Amino acid sequence: MPVDVVLVAERLAKKHRDMAHFVFQEVSLSLPSGRLVALLGPSGIGKTTLLSLFALMDQPDGGYLYYHGEHTAAWSELQKAQWRLRQLGYMPQHSIWITHLTLYDNLMLRSSATGYTHALVVSA
Repeated sequence: MPVDVVLVAERLAKKHRDMAHFVFQEVSLSLPSGRLVALLGPSGIGKTTLLSLFALMDQPDGGYLYYHGEHTAAWSELQKAQWRLRQLGYMPQHSIWITHLTLYDNLMLRSSATGYTHALVVSA
């Protein structure tokens, strides 16, 4: 039975703000549909930066991202925004949370406010 792969990252690289060194490079992975994936590592290693690339909030300095086999580099900013709105449950690290709600409920509240109640919830 074939596995539906949601995200493929090939040889992703991202340079530090100062452009003098890489936050990470040569990151490759595939995320199958229906799997919960944890992204773990020490502070400052690039976890949030990697998630920003996965959410199409930032551009990689090298490598490629594919969602359901579609290369994202050619997507316009509007296409990326529409994709995030319809397909991704994403709460940035410094987002405003409703503290008495769970992560899932916070994500669903955000998505229902935009009219999309079946957003994909990705947690890390």
